[in-house]
Amino acid sequence: MAYLSLDLIVNRSGWVYINEEQRSIEYLSSVLEDSAYVDRKLTVDVITWLKSMESVRPGRYRIEEDEALPTVMNRFRSGIQEPLDVIIPSLGDFRQLAKRLGEQLMYDSASFYNFFQSDSALAMAGTDRANFSSLILPNTYELYWTIDPAGFLKRMQREREAFWKERENSLKRIGLSREEAITLASIVEKETNKVDEMPRVAGLYLNRLRSGWKLQSDPTALFGLRQVYPDTVVYRVLNAHIAFSSPYNTYE
Repeated sequence: MAYLSLDLIVNRSGWVYINEEQRSIEYLSSVLEDSAYVDRKLTVDVITWLKSMESVRPGRYRIEEDEALPTVMNRFRSGIQEPLDVIIPSLGDFRQLAKRLGEQLMYDSASFYNFFQSDSALAMAGTDRANFSSLILPNTYELYWTIDPAGFLKRMQREREAFWKERENSLKRIGLSREEAITLASIVEKETNKVDEMPRVAGLYLNRLRSGWKLQSDPTALFGLRQVYPDTVVYRVLNAHIAFSSPYNTYE
């Protein structure tokens, strides 16, 4: 009879985020009451007791108004969370990528950046430091909030293989490797943000490569500069910028 007297319907719609340190039933019941999803935390405590729930799985959970609370509890117990769209543009370095991921996912930017810089990440990717960034293709990805850095890298590897499998013939036609094509695309994107100009700019660079000339690309000089001085802001490219010596500077 006590169970029948409980409010078993959710009051409002919204999102609930649970990380590794917030897995207790006490925390969940407090969050649901404090955020007005339920009127009394006792309701949550009773349902979790009846379901023999000892903890909650981390995740990003969607709750709908008028949804049955026992159904919601089943999602918390099973870890059935909602994915989110993570937009990854063409980024200058892994600091920027780690910052973007840390702002949207459960693990913070330091966790992502430290992993990207680790030898274990390179071993997992099967590449070297110079080509590591070519694993990350700019796109919008549907990811779970709880994905860890290693899981993210594995996902990027799968996406990369699927992407290039469809483009092997194009690579052979222009005579570039996957890494070279990604690098060229990144340079072109930095040269112009006008889509209709990109093929012309790419063509100019391809002609230089075929002729054995130096690319002499400002974005490559600035990229090398920012590897040493990551907080550098450049409003106008000067001779001092393109003269900065680095493995990435195509003026050298």
